[in-house]
Amino acid sequence: MIAIRTVRRFLFLLLVAFQLQVGLAQDGNPFLTHYKLPDGVSNQNWDFVQGDNGLMYILNRKGIFSFDGLQWENLKVMGRPIALAYSNDLFYCTDRGVGYMDISPEGQFQEHLLIQSTDENYFYKFCHLSDGLLVVSPTTICKITTQPQIKVDTIHFDDRPQVFISDLFELEGGVYHIQNRALICLNKPDGGYEIVAGLPIGFDMTFSFVHSENAYFGATDNKLYRFDGDRLTPFSFDDQDYIVASVPTGGVSVDDKTFALATLNGGSVLVNSNDGTTAYTLNYVSGLPDDEIYSLGRDSDKGLWLSHGMGISRADLNVPVKSYSYYQGLRGNVLSAAMYNSKLYVGTSEGLFSLDEKRDYKAISVPIRRKVKPAVAQPDPEPAPTAPEPETIEKKKRGFLSRLFSRGSDRPENIEVQSSGQYVDAPVQEAKDLPPQRRTIYQLQSVTHHYDQVQAVKGKVKQLLPYNGKLYVLSNLGLFEVDDGKVNHIVRDLNLTFVEPLPDSPNSFILGADGGAYLATKLREEWVLHPLVEGYNGQIVSAIKFDNQRFLLSSEFDVLLVTQQQANNYEVTKIAIPGTQYSNPIVRWHKEKPYAFSSSGAYLFDASMNTLMLDDDFPIHEISTIMF
Repeated sequence: MIAIRTVRRFLFLLLVAFQLQVGLAQDGNPFLTHYKLPDGVSNQNWDFVQGDNGLMYILNRKGIFSFDGLQWENLKVMGRPIALAYSNDLFYCTDRGVGYMDISPEGQFQEHLLIQSTDENYFYKFCHLSDGLLVVSPTTICKITTQPQIKVDTIHFDDRPQVFISDLFELEGGVYHIQNRALICLNKPDGGYEIVAGLPIGFDMTFSFVHSENAYFGATDNKLYRFDGDRLTPFSFDDQDYIVASVPTGGVSVDDKTFALATLNGGSVLVNSNDGTTAYTLNYVSGLPDDEIYSLGRDSDKGLWLSHGMGISRADLNVPVKSYSYYQGLRGNVLSAAMYNSKLYVGTSEGLFSLDEKRDYKAISVPIRRKVKPAVAQPDPEPAPTAPEPETIEKKKRGFLSRLFSRGSDRPENIEVQSSGQYVDAPVQEAKDLPPQRRTIYQLQSVTHHYDQVQAVKGKVKQLLPYNGKLYVLSNLGLFEVDDGKVNHIVRDLNLTFVEPLPDSPNSFILGADGGAYLATKLREEWVLHPLVEGYNGQIVSAIKFDNQRFLLSSEFDVLLVTQQQANNYEVTKIAIPGTQYSNPIVRWHKEKPYAFSSSGAYLFDASMNTLMLDDDFPIHEISTIMF
């Protein structure tokens, strides 16, 4: 992971250099890195795990590979790969059985077979425990203890033809398995089990993941269900139409409150599990090369790995850098940016732009399949679950096993009028005589953001200042005030260089400009301008106020002391340092002391003597950070 960490450090330096503190805004996307697959590797990657050595191990259709961010290595595991996990060593499932890999004395990977598969009873999934792993096949659940030595024990076995195990997970210390892709069973210490929950009759589970003390299940009714150890309930999304239209095919826990969904045609959606809101949408529009996601994985640096038809991508959720470059509508060179009222505003050489959410859905008509029974005065109670016919289970089992090697997603069936397993009351008639019915749903076209220009703001926008609930926009044509979408041009006809609020006066600013500096004060509803410096040969680029009568300003070449003599009458004095020439000085407060910073050092202002003195103890490496 050396290369990945190097990229992260580089991005952090960029953030410091530009001071673009956009926070964790939902409308920005995590930084994406794309990795090209080497020749001879399938574009279908089914799982990601990370080892203690930082390497990512990738389950590919053609084998198991290690990847360090630059180099790929084929571990040359025998058999067709099905699953992998890491617990002190790298464990894997293939059509040959269950094994693990360690490092030989010569430094080479070597494999050891622990469990041999027989009669297509393939082991297909691992589940982590505190002291090892669980591994499951359609008939058997085994525990693999990994410390102090590797040991295998069978904890559940059931080879009855009318049942098969289709999934496995651990939740709050309990081990659960899924029976026949529909029923949640709690395993007992004696090898038995108890059915605790299940999907509505007629639907199957398609994928599962555990997140924040809950298990989540995708289903063939194209819904996501949440199981808390007691009840199985549908999970509601804030962007329900988008996610349903995208067809979820997998998921992974990202952090305590966020999980990510892989979808068939909408990229990956990161969802807040507390309220169902969307944290990020990673798709083609936001920079992902492909919208069909095969699998998801996590690494220890809070990176989200995504497998798609164009290779592998990694979304870095940990570095404080967001990508805004994929959104359309932005024109000109970017000069400033700020968050205001939870929206990103960007100032450019062409004006002011705001980033607005754009959702585009296409209405499509889909057929409705209706189940018909005779009408009755009172609705019948929901039918009790009955044991399916053995041949039905065998067919379902064969389909389940075939997907272990192709990973074809379960497509949702035609949308039902009722997805709860209940029937629709209708007069008795032959199904072929029913009039055709269709239902309109909204299919994803795009979910993205677009930059819209704030037309009332004119000129080149150099600085944005969120202050006292408003956004102040500084341009070469003056100062604008943005208040909940309303724009007021408060200072006109000045080519301004900076705006600095006065801490002791919330309705006053210092304004720098070509040839001078001004004190802008709001009196009632009008802004009044008082000149501090006029007729100066140059641009005023920074200013601070350090008492009621004195200001310290800087230009490209000088530091100026401005002292109030009478009301709206100021005296300007150039502050020099004997034997030293300033180089682009900037005045700043630092630890409650007035300083002038330049490339030659940090100079402390002595208010009693009206002089600047070199601070020999000031750390040189901090100067550039303070100045910019």
